[in-house]
Amino acid sequence: MDKSMELAYQLMEAIRQTDEWERIWMEYPGVVEAKAKLDEVMERVSTRIPGDLVDELWEAMGKLDWANESASVLFGARLALSVARAMKDPAAFSHCILK
Repeated sequence: MDKSMELAYQLMEAIRQTDEWERIWMEYPGVVEAKAKLDEVMERVSTRIPGDLVDELWEAMGKLDWANESASVLFGARLALSVARAMKDPAAFSHCILK
């Protein structure tokens, strides 16, 4: 991994470990509802399939969570950068919108 990617990865990890991210991620109604449903389904699944497979499923879902969180943070960063660029030249931004 090159240095810029490594730095971006470290930044992503740092953002995901902040109290604010944890609060947003764990209190957002859609996430809370989805996690409750997942727990309910996995409880039923764990009685029907071998424990090793259940562990693999949890690991795969953990990786999916990480990917989703990373995508969310990246989108937020891109959005913030886009807004900052647009507001740097409000006249040009207004002109672009009028087109």
